Amino acid sequence: MRKALALLLALLPAAGNAADAPEATFALSLDEVEITTGFHGAELLVFGAPTGGTAGNYDVVITVTGPPGRATLRRKEQVAGIWMFTREAQFVWMPSFYTVATTGPLDEIVDPVENLRHGIAPSTYIPAPIGLETREETDLYFDAMRRLTSESRRITLEEGIVELSQGVLFQARIPLPVSLVPGTYDVRVFLLEDGVVLSRSDVDLPVRKSSLQRLIYRAAQDYGLLYGIAAALIALFAGWLASAIFSRR
Repeated sequence: MRKALALLLALLPAAGNAADAPEATFALSLDEVEITTGFHGAELLVFGAPTGGTAGNYDVVITVTGPPGRATLRRKEQVAGIWMFTREAQFVWMPSFYTVATTGPLDEIVDPVENLRHGIAPSTYIPAPIGLETREETDLYFDAMRRLTSESRRITLEEGIVELSQGVLFQARIPLPVSLVPGTYDVRVFLLEDGVVLSRSDVDLPVRKSSLQRLIYRAAQDYGLLYGIAAALIALFAGWLASAIFSRR
């Protein structure tokens, strides 16, 4: 009985601290992103402030995660004077888009244990490739995927773009590339102090194709043959029309 009472008393301060932990209340400048034929990317403004708890020197990390999928990375080598794809690796459950925005250098404001626990760093979102036989090949393909996703802006780390006003209000302008995949994007805001995550808040951001884009996409997926024939006829008609106009001139 005394041991149970001592354990309960020992846990009370920890419980009190958890109850006093502040949370990040934030909003987005976009309710949704609509992908049209003229879509050239967008800019997402994330802004908010800590609520509850006590005043402190907080850091903020914002992540935006796109729907997961499968990625294939192939290796091209020269065989008998001909360039050929000789090996490939599959990356399963990999986000179509992932970006991290911070108030400062990630390795300085997030404790390494907290980083692994919450999966914040971009490298944690690149899964180990499958279909390979050796550790050397695995490391080679992993490094190649990390480089390619960084160059294509598919997975990025934007350190220092989260602005703090009066040490409390925060905002960040996060670029969304033209290559966005339709689906539900998860926007997370981590509130940290001394490298420790105090709280995490989530908001969904829908990304949809426009009505016309959805119609064309469904036609291509459900009626591939008819869609191909129609596209060929349209291209043929457009070529004939252009030829007739220029011949009159």
